[in-house]
Amino acid sequence: MSRSGVAFLGILCCSSALADRLYSDGFEIPVIAPLFPLVDGEFQLPPGPTADQLAWVLSELAVGETTTFAEIDAHFDASWSVSDQDTQNFFASLRSSYPNAVATDVIAVTPVRVTVVIDAPGSGAPYGFVNLGARYTGAQGIVQFGVSNYGGSVHASQLRATASIFKIWVLGGVARAVAEGTLATEDLIAMVASELAPGGTINVEPPGTLFSVADLATLMMGISDNTATDLLHEQVGRTLIGELINDYDVAQPEILTPLLGISEQFHLLSSFPLDVSQAYVNGTEAYQQQFLEEEIEPLGSLVGDPMPYFHESLLTSGTWRASPMDVCHAFAHLRRLPQGSDAIELVDRALGAQATQPEVRKGGSLNTNTELRVLTHAWMLQNSAEDPYVVVAMSNSDAGDIDDFKVQSVTGRMLQLLAEMP
Repeated sequence: MSRSGVAFLGILCCSSALADRLYSDGFEIPVIAPLFPLVDGEFQLPPGPTADQLAWVLSELAVGETTTFAEIDAHFDASWSVSDQDTQNFFASLRSSYPNAVATDVIAVTPVRVTVVIDAPGSGAPYGFVNLGARYTGAQGIVQFGVSNYGGSVHASQLRATASIFKIWVLGGVARAVAEGTLATEDLIAMVASELAPGGTINVEPPGTLFSVADLATLMMGISDNTATDLLHEQVGRTLIGELINDYDVAQPEILTPLLGISEQFHLLSSFPLDVSQAYVNGTEAYQQQFLEEEIEPLGSLVGDPMPYFHESLLTSGTWRASPMDVCHAFAHLRRLPQGSDAIELVDRALGAQATQPEVRKGGSLNTNTELRVLTHAWMLQNSAEDPYVVVAMSNSDAGDIDDFKVQSVTGRMLQLLAEMP
């Protein structure tokens, strides 16, 4: 049974707002107990045909188990048309794909049908989407059982390729430098050939053009200008940005650090054989730092250079990666910059410079010539004097089949619902 990656949309909406803002007239906020409480990592389902059979199915996925014909005959209804041998093989395949699987999400529970998501602890996407049916009467045997690969949707801690969302950490580094007084928003940075990046809108300006720090930050976030990003990345420095990533509550900072610039990332995708690039992705931070210094940094700008390779397989697994919750934390830290300071003004102007679609802020994508493999959005939405919401939508697909119109339709509706909240 293959666990090949599939397209998924990860959406996270988080807010520091308290619920009492919705009940300003004084109504008591009810305590809503979960129908299926999670105890010691296990969902507590009400007893019944499907819940009991699901417990048996999960027990059969433990490493070292063997599903016997006798067990199959005891747990499956007489109407089950799949042979014992094929059913046994299916369990063996599931056990290999989802060893020691547990239910990670409960979708639907009734006495005769249950739907859950399963996963081997800590393995990540793709998950198993389980549909199981059982008879209500008699021996309550299984009449329906299927498991399909599922890429994930709302797992806030799941790592995903970020595309240009990684620039919020570069912006954080710039803001920290401004707050600490080592950089000023009006300082001028010259555009140099070594920092020209693919897709940079300002690449048409003459070499030596001076840009203020504030303008580069606005270009980086407003139109996702890649050359502005690399100029700021170089100015602030990888060390400071790495320290900031650790301070910004990133769950797995070693995945983001050392943080690559645009040209550096695309050198990894296109300037080395796949096994070399893959070794970097899988390497320790010490190995990555040495490889950066000795192999990637000397290559300089990618603009104008031939691209001997393009490793499409690394677009989702070998570029900047973080979770939706990591992005939420980054926005929260940016918002905590001293009010009235040059640093918070720089951040406000940069993040508010442009909408990716009507009413939508920062996004990004990574694609081949014909396939969209990474499509991401991240927005911080706030009304005056109210707590903000952060909405993150991150779509990754190894197959390159992301439909950007469908994704933006969903995200547009989310924003509409938020706008209509009291």
